[in-house]
Amino acid sequence: MIRLVVVFTVLALLGAARAAPLSVTTESVDLDSENPQIDRVGALRYVGGIVVRSADERFGGLSGAVVDDDGRMIAVSDRGYWFEARLVYDGGGRLTGLAQTTYSAMRNETGGTVQANWLTGDAEAVQRDGTDLLVAFERRHRIWRYDGRGDLATARPKPVPLPPAVAKLPRNGGIEAMARLGPNRILAVGEEPLGGSDDSPTNTGWIVGPEGTTEVHYPNTPWRPTDFALLPNGDLLALERRFYALAGFAARIKRIPANRLAGGATLDGEVIARLEPPMLSDNFEGLAVRRDRDGRTRVILVSDDNFRFLQRTLILEFVLED
Repeated sequence: MIRLVVVFTVLALLGAARAAPLSVTTESVDLDSENPQIDRVGALRYVGGIVVRSADERFGGLSGAVVDDDGRMIAVSDRGYWFEARLVYDGGGRLTGLAQTTYSAMRNETGGTVQANWLTGDAEAVQRDGTDLLVAFERRHRIWRYDGRGDLATARPKPVPLPPAVAKLPRNGGIEAMARLGPNRILAVGEEPLGGSDDSPTNTGWIVGPEGTTEVHYPNTPWRPTDFALLPNGDLLALERRFYALAGFAARIKRIPANRLAGGATLDGEVIARLEPPMLSDNFEGLAVRRDRDGRTRVILVSDDNFRFLQRTLILEFVLED
């Protein structure tokens, strides 16, 4: 009888669960606060950005995002929430705000919420794989696959098989950088080396696919990989973050050629953009790529505010100019 009560309770909760509207305010921000006319950083041309705020205490901690070509954004919070919104643009194609914003708790395999245990709710990356959404979690390291066709508030995940070595990633240095390389083929890299050794020259990553798993490497430097996004031509953009004790956060983006995305390779490439003060700088952890109506590649950055007063949730958009 107790088991039946639990089952019926879970079913009732799932039946009532819906992605709920979330009230937010947005404010446009300049790329360079000291020189508002600046709109270029490396190979990127700035086409608008916003700071997002909400009185809802659940909002914040956005650590990964995907953006569809039509401007629909799905982000994950490191406290185990889905954040969905539609990016709003002015007549010139500049990002100016958000619409249709919702927030919902992420579900675990049994239908409960991942926030039930602080070890299980730290979502750090999200990528599309067809109609599915792949989400990487750290602390309890794993990748879960969600069906993205319905209401995410009710979606239950299926685990993605990963090599045992993933469990050796540091608790707070797990998979933050993830990309879909092809159908059911995932690239996942640890933010820190296995075992947390700063002496290691590389971090470890894996390409996981139908053909099996192969190991890859990523340079271990003070610039930590926080997200990946695949370009239409197969090259990989890598978002990296660094923290300076006095100056705070800085970010840079590397472009890694497609021919380096193979087992045994060290994933490294050219730095194409760097964000440091007085330019907008914060704890950037989300990177997404989309095509606009003119066929241009747009690059979106999202920052994790860590639920701290001095940090912000920023969404910045750029056009990649090859």
